[in-house]
Amino acid sequence: NIFLDGLIAIGLLEYKDSLFYNTILSDTSFAEGGLAYQGGHIQLFDALYDSCKYLDLALKGHTVNKDYTYFDTKLSVEAPYDPLMANTINLPILGLVNTWDFSKSKDVLDIGGGGDSLGNALHLKYPDVGVINFDLLSGYDFFVDDFPVVDTAVMIRIMHDWPDKAICKVLKNAYQCLLPGGHLLV
Repeated sequence: NIFLDGLIAIGLLEYKDSLFYNTILSDTSFAEGGLAYQGGHIQLFDALYDSCKYLDLALKGHTVNKDYTYFDTKLSVEAPYDPLMANTINLPILGLVNTWDFSKSKDVLDIGGGGDSLGNALHLKYPDVGVINFDLLSGYDFFVDDFPVVDTAVMIRIMHDWPDKAICKVLKNAYQCLLPGGHLLV
């Protein structure tokens, strides 16, 4: 009962005629394929929970390991990373597409774009904008391959995955691939 009362209190359930019903919030947040689907976030945090078992010790001891040695390295075995990222990327992409004006962009480079979610969203709102999904899934390695010249480069949620030195290289390459007056969105 405490759990159900909590779900009612945060607006995920309603109680009518001795029955519990999903609210609009729960239907949009937990129905797979919905625009605000949060299932991917739940899976991601479930996977990270075990992987971060040493993080609490680091935080309580006020120590920060720049090489992240307090993380358990079994994450990639226990939870495939690409599907978790793909299931949690829609909201940041929708936020970007609805707040940044891409109408003046001719070509957008999506660095680390995974399953091309940004390209799909941009084509719906800006059908004339070309999008290059610069990711291993599309045959590009942003640490090795030359970046194509574009007027807009985008990096959504990739900087947290790599050491600072590697990200500095990617940022430098992204900046250098821009046409004069271009935009780098991170």
